[in-house]
Amino acid sequence: MPREIRADEAARYVLTRRDLWEAMHRDGWFLPRLGPAVTISYMQAVRRRSVWCPRYDDVRLRPCLVPPPTKQLLAWIAEALQIQRHDHPDRSVQLGFHPDRSPDQQWALHALSTLEPRHRIFGKGYVREPPPLAAVNMTVVDNADGLYDGLPQLPLRKGKARRQTVRLQQTREERLQLLRARRAQLQARGDQLAAMEAQLHAAEQARAAPRRQQPAGLAMPRAPTAPRAAEP
Repeated sequence: MPREIRADEAARYVLTRRDLWEAMHRDGWFLPRLGPAVTISYMQAVRRRSVWCPRYDDVRLRPCLVPPPTKQLLAWIAEALQIQRHDHPDRSVQLGFHPDRSPDQQWALHALSTLEPRHRIFGKGYVREPPPLAAVNMTVVDNADGLYDGLPQLPLRKGKARRQTVRLQQTREERLQLLRARRAQLQARGDQLAAMEAQLHAAEQARAAPRRQQPAGLAMPRAPTAPRAAEP
């Protein structure tokens, strides 16, 4: 097997990113789905083994009907690579993905099951943890007139009605945006009035200017008129 081949010969087999992705799958690499995270640089790094990616021969599948978010799976994969680095000193501990571009969730799940087949999310009784509770809203509203005193609480609403809440107080950013928009409107109105004033001033100057008159010596003689015939 030659260590290097000419570029024109390689172009007969691989020209685009998809061509490289398909060729590496044919060669046994268990790459993620072809998406924004799977760049040419990433696939070249996989070929150089400078980042970790499983091969089809190493993949071990485990059931997980409701997997955690992809970012959590990637964090567990990175942790497993760090823990197992003493047993696999020649294996890279880097995943090689851009922080803003994650691979597909199915690939991350299979990669974790390959590294940690006994992970708790592959257990029979695993249930996905609920998302963390949102922070308590400490915004206060005006009740100087006692409007809220003695009011009954609203019943719980489901679906879209839950999101139709009344905005009783604007945030600082919203107030700033409104002020900026109002200032821009006033500036545009001022520019328009200034332009109209300039046009009126120019028109008044044009009307006040004396009209040019021709000198008397250069006046054109009037053509003689024919005498009118006497009436019978």
